[in-house]
Amino acid sequence: MLALSGSLSPISAAGDSPVENRAAWFSEARLGGFIHWSAGGVFGARWFGEPLRNPTPYGEWARHRNRVPKADYDAAISKMSVTPEQVDAWVKTFKDAGCGYVIFVAKHHDGLAYWPSKVSDYTFQNLSKSRTDVCAEMRKACDRHGMKLAFYYSHWQDWEHPDGWGNFWDNPANPTPEEWKGWYDAQYSGASATPGLTPERFARYWDQKCVPQVVELLENYHPDVLWFDCYVPREKTIMTEAQVNGLLRTIREKAPACLVNSRIGMTEISGKNGVDFETLGDNEFGSSPLPHPWETAATLNRSWGYNRDDDQWKSAGFFLRAAAHNISLGGNLAINIGPKPDGSLPPDTVARMAEIGRAVSPQIAAFRGCGPSGLDPKAQDWGIATANGNRLYLHVLEWPVDGVVRVTGLTSNVAAARLLATGAPIPFQQKDATLHLTGPSASPMPWDTVMELDLESPPQAVQGLTGEINGGGWHLGPATATLDGLKAHPGDKFWLPAHLDGFNRVGASAAWSVHFPSAGLYPLKVCMACPNQEADSILQLGGYDITESRFVPVRGTAPDATEFRTFTLAPLRISEPGTRILTLRSTAFAKAPSKNLRLAWLHIAPRL
Repeated sequence: MLALSGSLSPISAAGDSPVENRAAWFSEARLGGFIHWSAGGVFGARWFGEPLRNPTPYGEWARHRNRVPKADYDAAISKMSVTPEQVDAWVKTFKDAGCGYVIFVAKHHDGLAYWPSKVSDYTFQNLSKSRTDVCAEMRKACDRHGMKLAFYYSHWQDWEHPDGWGNFWDNPANPTPEEWKGWYDAQYSGASATPGLTPERFARYWDQKCVPQVVELLENYHPDVLWFDCYVPREKTIMTEAQVNGLLRTIREKAPACLVNSRIGMTEISGKNGVDFETLGDNEFGSSPLPHPWETAATLNRSWGYNRDDDQWKSAGFFLRAAAHNISLGGNLAINIGPKPDGSLPPDTVARMAEIGRAVSPQIAAFRGCGPSGLDPKAQDWGIATANGNRLYLHVLEWPVDGVVRVTGLTSNVAAARLLATGAPIPFQQKDATLHLTGPSASPMPWDTVMELDLESPPQAVQGLTGEINGGGWHLGPATATLDGLKAHPGDKFWLPAHLDGFNRVGASAAWSVHFPSAGLYPLKVCMACPNQEADSILQLGGYDITESRFVPVRGTAPDATEFRTFTLAPLRISEPGTRILTLRSTAFAKAPSKNLRLAWLHIAPRL
């Protein structure tokens, strides 16, 4: 495994305004790890031979899903074991994969503490008879490998404590039928509850276990992050706003530099008055840039904790694409592993994390410290771009068959280009908003080959252009069209492709913005469906009649315009280089509104 360069900057000292700077390292790291080591996986998330109930196969939820009695669950904990060397291997797995921080589940919803808590005797040491302080070993391993340490702590649910929320099978409260129905409804809205639990009883748990244990973690292990897990709005829980605010205030007083995530139960994200970063939903990836730090936590398969029956493993390529995607939007990605009850890692976990590391390690500069590139992501057919200052990183996730990576929209001048993993120079040609980089004929790296570009200024780009596709040319389809009077149809899983409908409306049109690097004739094809009786229809593109009879006419494909065929049309004549708005309309169908034409796409090939 190649060593990673560029360690994270140390967090500011208390006298150096940690409130202002405490999240800087988090946004620099970009990649993180997550560790769910759970008693739910002792029998592979099966209980008395019964597989996990519920379609969501979260092994760490086994006690809840299968209504496991406390005595049986406690007996399972006694079978768990781990050594300091295994904990070190957990952390090193993420270090080798390019991660800058690790989140360890110090206490999940089952209430079990993986440190010798003086607040509660429900600890790994007491029930397993193990001498290993897992939290302390995590702290040592992270320090040894130069990683930041986060502790996950379940504050709103605790299935062990009689006054905690979420345990309804060990702590019956004889609820009324109405109370039981309310609990049942809450279960299926995501807010697991305990029927009959009063705010006064919950306050006893909060004051006697939750807050004191958080203080223990802060004072004994000095985590860089406290990661909470209230995944529903606080109003759906029994927690009060005062309790959440008080917990945050305690953390700020005890450890001003410690980060806190939004799942503590707050929506305000601010370095001074709120939490430090937003945690999206489980396996929810970014959809747009956000004005604050944020993170996706994602599983290698579907379960967070070990589950022998969950074999739906995602590929290394999936996570490399997800990492580049989130970073391009200014966010982070934390990849979860679920060690087995004996502390070992499942072979599928080891294999996938090693594959991720093989791609990230020699290309760490394209991840760590990077953020949005300014390139329009819809216009890049090869993959995703990230940037850091005057450096632009092209994550080529789909290697072009001819080795030419076609970048659309970049207007900053390129001074040099190279393969990031090897430093080999890459020839390139740049003209206005068109950039072509000629790499090897085959992808030199698994999953994600990164091209590093030195720019003369921070990246600037034109938005809204239709991008060149791999192999050359432009695909003009529904996804990139500006529509007037037309409707985009998603197609179906059988024979009907995504298409535009409604060309029989007067004035209906679709438009695309295309940058042509030079003047000349550009071959043109169309994929469409057309009723048989309308073979004399004319399509106009950019003011040119492209289906006149002297060229190949549009022919009917089926009586009801459901059969899509590809036709070669008249070439498109571009009189001078530059950006053109190409508007497509049908002139004949507007005269026969009962008829229609459906368009799947136009393809403009490179210049003749």
